[in-house]
Amino acid sequence: MEGVSPEAASYARLQKLDNLIGIKDLNKICLDSGTEGAFTENVRERKDASGWHIAFVEDGTDVDAINVSVEEAKETGIPSLIEEKAAIGCGSLNNRGTNATPGAPLGAEEARATRENLAWGYPPFGVPEEV
Repeated sequence: MEGVSPEAASYARLQKLDNLIGIKDLNKICLDSGTEGAFTENVRERKDASGWHIAFVEDGTDVDAINVSVEEAKETGIPSLIEEKAAIGCGSLNNRGTNATPGAPLGAEEARATRENLAWGYPPFGVPEEV
């Protein structure tokens, strides 16, 4: 819902801003509820109408597929939008796909359960060296 205005999107295409690659998640959740009562715009069609390159990744947790889409977008010579579908709060046992995850902490118990569910053997805020 934090979209770029149509004029800026059109201008980006006219200027061939090929280093502009937007990734939009289609989780359909906002802070207070699902988006079905507040947001009906088809962002893909809007960017397509502005002349952008459009790509879609079915599984937003598939980092390799997203990387492939990014590399393909870099070759187009124009701005790109990559849409992907992922459940917000992916990995959370109780809050996955709900508005309980954006903008609010999971809480100690849910965070512990999420780390366990994801087999994340690092302490809170721990990040593997390769990342």
